[in-house]
Amino acid sequence: MKILIALFVIAVVMLLEGFGIWMLLGINEHEPTSRGRVFWLGVIVLTHWLGAAVYYAYRSLWPVHRPGPLSPGRMARFGNRLQPHTGRG
Repeated sequence: MKILIALFVIAVVMLLEGFGIWMLLGINEHEPTSRGRVFWLGVIVLTHWLGAAVYYAYRSLWPVHRPGPLSPGRMARFGNRLQPHTGRG
C-alpha cells in the first residue's frame, strides 16, 4: 500500500512539474512584452505549480490577440496584393 501511495505522489509531482515547464514555454510564445515575460517567469519560478496555474488562468481569461496575415493594418500597407483565398482556380 505504501508503494502505491509513493507512486501516486511521484506521478502527481511529475505532472505538476510538467505543467510548470509547459507554462514556462508558453510565456515565451504568448507574452507580447519582455517586461511581461520577466514578471511571469519570476512568478512561476518562485511559486512553482501554483504560479503556473495562475498564469494559465490569466491567459485563458485574457488571451493575447495578435494581428493576422490579413489584418486591416497589413491590408492598408500592401494594398490589394494580399487577397484572401477564395478556393477557385
